[in-house]
Amino acid sequence: MKPSLKFSVAALCLTFSGVLSEADALDEQMTFIPWTSGNWKSEWPGVAQRTYFYQWAHDLETWHYAPFIAFGAGGHEFFMESSPHKLFVRLHRHDDPSVTTLQQAKDADFDGDGLSNWSEVFSEGTLPFGWDTDGDLIPDGLEVLLGSLPLSNSAAGDDDGDGMNNAEEYLAGRDPALADPVGDASARQLDVFNLSAF
Repeated sequence: MKPSLKFSVAALCLTFSGVLSEADALDEQMTFIPWTSGNWKSEWPGVAQRTYFYQWAHDLETWHYAPFIAFGAGGHEFFMESSPHKLFVRLHRHDDPSVTTLQQAKDADFDGDGLSNWSEVFSEGTLPFGWDTDGDLIPDGLEVLLGSLPLSNSAAGDDDGDGMNNAEEYLAGRDPALADPVGDASARQLDVFNLSAF
């Protein structure tokens, strides 16, 4: 069963991230077809080894990712419900030669924040191309691991209660979830963690 969005559709547009050649632009034109009562079907031809993320906005400024990822050559489609209000849609595309299947595209972590592309668009609501959705300088994946909300700034919080806020600890290469048993925020060495995972 294809996922659908219940949003209004009156105005539709298509844009791509990255640089498109004239041939790409012609090859990836999105078409919109009235479907069942109140629904639209959007279709576009895919390009080999290209991952597609579907985005929507009401104002052309605040874009959201739909819980949907498509991959590769062939026809792709996405359904949405319409009403008299306007909705803008676009495709965000990403080329990665190491990704060769839809499952690999879903499992990949294109922004290196510790969350898979699929978990970002399907369950977390975070940006698959922005390692720090809420702008608090802590990667989305680390916030999920710590039980924080990656969509609400948790930098000022002190999850481990040791006197340093989460952002200070992360930027110092320390684990914001592990308290310093000595209680000396200036000389913490005991809660260092491996940043290479993020």
